[in-house]
Amino acid sequence: ATRISNADSSFYVGGSDSLSGVEAIRYRVDGGLWSPWVQPSTAHTASFAAIEGRHFVEAQALNGAGLISDTAVDSVIIDLTAPIGTRLAPVEGEVVSTPRPILRYRFSETLRTRSWTTNGLSMESADGTSITGLGQYNTATKTGSFQPYELLPGVEYIVTVAEAVDLAGNPLSIEPWTITYLIPTSVTASTRRIDATGGKRTELAFRATAIPVGAALI
Repeated sequence: ATRISNADSSFYVGGSDSLSGVEAIRYRVDGGLWSPWVQPSTAHTASFAAIEGRHFVEAQALNGAGLISDTAVDSVIIDLTAPIGTRLAPVEGEVVSTPRPILRYRFSETLRTRSWTTNGLSMESADGTSITGLGQYNTATKTGSFQPYELLPGVEYIVTVAEAVDLAGNPLSIEPWTITYLIPTSVTASTRRIDATGGKRTELAFRATAIPVGAALI
């Protein structure tokens, strides 16, 4: 059955009669009162009780001879609960040492695959710069990953939901958080020991890797 996230939904009722044609249709929701006879159209609106679970729509057609068809039955599942995403990685801290970290989540229910893989997460810096990336989704395990194309070093990005939804269309809910890419740095010296005497000048040679311009070494 189709899953929906809105108690007011539209549906289509089709009918045919090769002899006298279809004059009108009527329908009812969850065994309630029948609607008035109305002209067949591409869409009709049903108002379900805002209660999660399976709901039924019944429909009948009236032909030109005044005969009523057998009742056609279909159902939908109302889902009003937003799916929740739990972050799996990175789990410790919000600083990463790679420009293309992999963000992993586990979801409380199944998502629409394309809503996650195309634009499931949003990563935006304070100045409004957005970073896009590649998403992957595993239906069997209800897990997904997102890998940005490249983070700029030293920039803090806010991670939020973009367009990820569950099968009914409820937007995914995650706790917003920040992530910053810092380039790993190192300082190495070839000299193991230095002897300094009096006021003589002493020099220490070292090699620095990935030290930002203007940074102070203490």
